[in-house]
Amino acid sequence: MSLAWPAGAFRRKRRSINICGRLDVSLRRGSLAPPRSSGRGGRACRTPCAGKSREASMSGPSLQHLRIFAEVARHGSFSRTSVVLGIAQPTISRQISELESHWQGTLFYRTGRGVELSELGHKALARTMAILREVDHLTDDMRSEQGIPSGEVTVAAVPSLVSVLLPALVKDLRAERPGIGIRILEGFSEQVIRWVSEGTAEIGLYARYFEDFTDTSASAGSSRILLVTPGSDTELPDEIPFTALEGFELVLPMQPNALRHCIDVIARQRNLRLNIVAEAVSFMAQKEIAAHCGYSFLAEKSLPTLKQVETGFRSMVIRDPYLLRKIVLSTSRGTPLTHAAREVADRLGQQLRNRQLDFEQS
Repeated sequence: MSLAWPAGAFRRKRRSINICGRLDVSLRRGSLAPPRSSGRGGRACRTPCAGKSREASMSGPSLQHLRIFAEVARHGSFSRTSVVLGIAQPTISRQISELESHWQGTLFYRTGRGVELSELGHKALARTMAILREVDHLTDDMRSEQGIPSGEVTVAAVPSLVSVLLPALVKDLRAERPGIGIRILEGFSEQVIRWVSEGTAEIGLYARYFEDFTDTSASAGSSRILLVTPGSDTELPDEIPFTALEGFELVLPMQPNALRHCIDVIARQRNLRLNIVAEAVSFMAQKEIAAHCGYSFLAEKSLPTLKQVETGFRSMVIRDPYLLRKIVLSTSRGTPLTHAAREVADRLGQQLRNRQLDFEQS
């Protein structure tokens, strides 16, 4: 007796995205073949369940797999992701192992400080973020049919703008748009730009600095950079040339930083040796140090806010060249913004206008 099987019975089914069930995300080996070694001294992540996972290989990754993968990539740490998500670390390790098994490659390499993406991981992250954004957009669109924006919105910003803008934003949203949740990423301008371009954040706030030998701050919609000190018994001029900075003990922002880069470039062009007594990431740290032993830098439009809590505050405009700052409010261009993200971007723009902080949108 012979058994006859229907033609094509063993033909592989076409892979598809099923948002309602599990998600089969196929990374073609031809275009996304994983590297055999990191080339950077790292070693592949091997978790307790690093062997082939029958479940992952048969049914494909779920949305939870993808969200956990994106969070580990964002935090660079399994333990930190566990704390943020409130999920046991072994569960996170197992989910990543299942993804690696299904995609037949290594997504992360271990380093002394956590984990970093492999070449395959970088390629997978871009497509994963696109899928997660599309799912979030679907949820947002369905809810927006009722006319009320809701959903999670990620805002990336430099530290100086986080403290100025985001507390009021969160307070207003809680009162007027409780369905919108805010996630905040804090970093340097270069990091903010990368997060927005990669789709990790929908909205970015950062500062752009440039030099000009004429004072175009009013017409260009920008803010001049001042040399400031919390108090001084010495009479200070209204303006000083950039070359005079050699005579001051300076407290500067730490690299990488857009303002610091601008200052360093001008100093090298003029063969100046600046007397840098300390470096710090946040402006508040710079201010506290400068209060005892030096001068720091501040944008002119930020001065009224600082004077509210400082007495005897002194400042001088830097000229020849003038250093100018413009705030940039950027949004992700990879996919259309959700209703909630548009609401948040509009509110941030209004806050900047209310505070008379000139900005440009990109």
